[in-house]
Amino acid sequence: MLKEFILTVSLTGVLAAANPSTADEPGDLGLQARTPERAFLQPVELKLVVRSDRLLPQFCAQSSRTTCPPIVSGGGIPGGAWTPGDFGYDYRNVRVSFYVQEISNEIVANGGADVASSGLVRWLTTGSTADVENGGPYHWTLPGPGQTYSEFGPHGSPSGLLIYDALVFNACGSFTSFPVDHEATATEAGATIGSFMGTDNSTIDSTGYYNLSYTIRAEDSSGGVSDFRIEGKVAAICSGQNSL
Repeated sequence: MLKEFILTVSLTGVLAAANPSTADEPGDLGLQARTPERAFLQPVELKLVVRSDRLLPQFCAQSSRTTCPPIVSGGGIPGGAWTPGDFGYDYRNVRVSFYVQEISNEIVANGGADVASSGLVRWLTTGSTADVENGGPYHWTLPGPGQTYSEFGPHGSPSGLLIYDALVFNACGSFTSFPVDHEATATEAGATIGSFMGTDNSTIDSTGYYNLSYTIRAEDSSGGVSDFRIEGKVAAICSGQNSL
């Protein structure tokens, strides 16, 4: 079986979703500050490596993205003129994957939100141009005040915790847009205590890699307030997959 890779990092890993919460309507959120809809993705900063007497970009600069070959899972990236058939595989589609790499609980007031084993973060994501997608809802336990989760056990992969996966058919070499809506909700015993609504219509405009970052302000039932920081990566790569 062909294994897919992002550069040298394995993409394998399955996220087990818990049952969706039946308490979706927020109650009295007190000090909770709802985050307005806004972009939550950023392009990965361009990095350069020295090779012989020239500099080679690891990722294409935004000014030259249209002339760069697509980033491919498995196999090499061809130079010069290229078509999807140049890869030696039928990599005609683009796979877009969201990975959470860190969840932290930063104390804001009254000792922070301490939801113990009853606290979850729930993710729900949709992409308007996706032909196939697994958008959730997916869940993970929230850390206690001052704690950070960066290991996700058997549900994680070297890339992180997979919370969204999608395919865009026949887009390798022509991928220019992937609008996305992303909702993250913090809950305590099934009740919503904080949420983030993110919409990004323009950042994912090429095959490549992107940063994911946002904050959920939450207040627990005892009046403790925290900022739950979500950090991760997005990969948009040419793929030979036709299903997820």
